[in-house]
This record gives sequence, structure tokens and C-alpha cells, in this order.
Amino acid sequence: MSQSKTWPLGERYFVKVLVCLPFFFLVWYFLAPYLSIFPVLIAKVAANWIWTDLILKVESVSHEVEYVTSIRVPGASAEAKGNLTVALNPLIYSWSLPLFYSLYFAVNEEYFRQKYLMICTLLMLGAHTFSVFFEFTLNLFVRYEEYLPKTLLLKTWQENIVALCYQFSCLMLPAISVLMLFFWCYKKQLSIWLERQI
Repeated sequence: MSQSKTWPLGERYFVKVLVCLPFFFLVWYFLAPYLSIFPVLIAKVAANWIWTDLILKVESVSHEVEYVTSIRVPGASAEAKGNLTVALNPLIYSWSLPLFYSLYFAVNEEYFRQKYLMICTLLMLGAHTFSVFFEFTLNLFVRYEEYLPKTLLLKTWQENIVALCYQFSCLMLPAISVLMLFFWCYKKQLSIWLERQI
């Protein structure tokens, strides 16, 4: 195969990716509750900054996270938990991590940069935080709207923005973040390779 047609990040690159994928997804699945601690807590801080003391605490049940809010559920008995709880699963947003790691670790050693790996990991955790925050916001302010006091109700345009951000974070952001960061890390090698194809 001519040099101009060879993938610039190493021979058999895509075979290596396929080998790496099961390993990193397995590791990610078991470490996900710990990897989600940062995004879940930052989302809580952001929510309490916007709406003072909205989230009282965070409870974790396996891979599911529950935000216990300060909103009292009407009709709750004195013995029962009277606080509205919002449950979500952070795993549906963090699969970008094992996918990116598979793409990154499959490159030849000469192109591997630990600094880029650390930066990209932090950026993907930031994207994960964005997704967790807007799923919580959508669940609370749209799906549980009937339990909210009037002071917390969103206007129609605000609900639309929340729904749009949630759809973006759920359907597009994980894949987009992986592609953007991967091309950012190897823009020089990929740009030279693409020029040779023309």
C-alpha cells in the first residue's frame, strides 16, 4: 500500500480500535459510578447556585443517581419521605470515555501524548456534567412540573431551551465530543493525510 493511502496513525489502526473497545467498555462499566462522581456533584453545585438550596443531597444506587430536592411532595405523610427525588442514569452520557480511549490508545506509540489524554478526559467530563445537569433540569421542571411551587415554574421559552439542551446532550454531544477531540489531537497528521488524497 502506498504511503499516501496509509492511515497516518499507524498500520492496522482500526483493528486495534476493535480490540480496545471491549476492554475499555468493560472497565468503564465497572468504574462508571466513580467516574460520575465529579459530573454529578458539579451539576448539583450548579443547580444550587441557580436555584438556592434546591438539591439537599445526592444518593447513589448502583449505576443510578438520585437527587433529593428541597421540594415537598403534596400529600406526603409525616412518616414517608416528603421530598421530591429526581433519578437519572449518568451512564447514558459517559460512553464517550471508552470510545475515545479506544481511538486514542490504538495509535502508534510515537503519536501518543499523555497531556492530550488528560485534557480530553477533563473536557469529556465537562460535557458529561452538562448532560447530567440538563437531564435533571428537564425531569424536575418539565416532567415534575405539577409538584413545583409557582416561584420555580419556568416560562415556555425556558422549557424549550431546557428540552433542546437535553436532546443535544443525549443524542449528539457524546459522539460529537469524541470526534472533535480526536481530530484536535491529531489535526496535523490527519490534515497532511487528507491533502495527499486530493
